[in-house]
Amino acid sequence: MSAHIQISRVKTFTIQKREKKNRSKKKEMIIYHATDEKGDARKIAAIITYGFRGKIKSIKPVYEREALIVQTFQTMQDGESVTIDFKTDTIRKAVHDDERHIYQDAYDEAVLASSINNFSTNVSFYLKVFTFLVVSFLVVYAFISLSAMITDLQRGN
Repeated sequence: MSAHIQISRVKTFTIQKREKKNRSKKKEMIIYHATDEKGDARKIAAIITYGFRGKIKSIKPVYEREALIVQTFQTMQDGESVTIDFKTDTIRKAVHDDERHIYQDAYDEAVLASSINNFSTNVSFYLKVFTFLVVSFLVVYAFISLSAMITDLQRGN
């Protein structure tokens, strides 16, 4: 019979700096250089994908177990610290616990910011398409009206 041991620990991370490395026109790697409460250095990496007009489409961690850390670091500045309560052996499970965690507000803010960014990018794109269609319609209407006026003037002569 095997017993499942659940590890419970609290970690505090301080972002020292962030570094970006271009991988392509639409993708970039971000590396967060951080230290934990013991002063041990850590590197947490994520891939940034850019969408329409260079807007951030997504930020995904290189290692899925670091998803919560990456989401939390997105809303932080260099030099800031965060304490995360890891209630289970993976970050993914901790995010979906019913219990409120120290990091839940930061996570919610990151998700909301991502949603707003995607929404505003879509609205901006559709507004430009709509404007183009309206202007095109007005130009066509002006040409038809001008053509009708020219035809009427020619018949009158």
